[in-house]
Amino acid sequence: DTIQASAGEYLESFSIETSIILEAASGAIIDASNQSTAISIQGNDITVSGFEIIGNDNTIAGFSVNPGSTNIIIDENVIHGMGLANPSNESPLSYGILVWGNDTTPNPPTDVTISNNEIYGVTGTGISLGEITQNITIINNNIHDINGIILPENIVPDQNLTSIGINGFYMDNVSISGNT
Repeated sequence: DTIQASAGEYLESFSIETSIILEAASGAIIDASNQSTAISIQGNDITVSGFEIIGNDNTIAGFSVNPGSTNIIIDENVIHGMGLANPSNESPLSYGILVWGNDTTPNPPTDVTISNNEIYGVTGTGISLGEITQNITIINNNIHDINGIILPENIVPDQNLTSIGINGFYMDNVSISGNT
């Protein structure tokens, strides 16, 4: 099915667990301020496109693509404002888009395309590929003005503040091209 969201401000966060194409009309805003994640994806054959996604200092991620998800497309969204460090793994990062897996059932996320998004004003990293992700395409995104964080000295020596456009950890078959 395809759902078209009308223009307007939606004060909420939600999970998508079933196959769907979710398209936004121009001016459709999801304000997930004070929510941990704006859109959490755990399913197959899911596309989300055209939204402005807003968070604040209490928001960890604009999008979270969770273990077991397959054939996911995140396209043409504007994502900004996430500022809460991830409490689940003691990371100092918040994320515009987080794709993460694990080595137990459900299997890692696979066949994820992140394209044509603008990500800014996030604390830590624009796009993060967590452990055990496969077949990921990151293309033509504009990532800018990422707020710096203090990383522990043993991670990046001699750096006071670090901001990251795209990062990954234990991933397989990743294509990154055309991003700014």
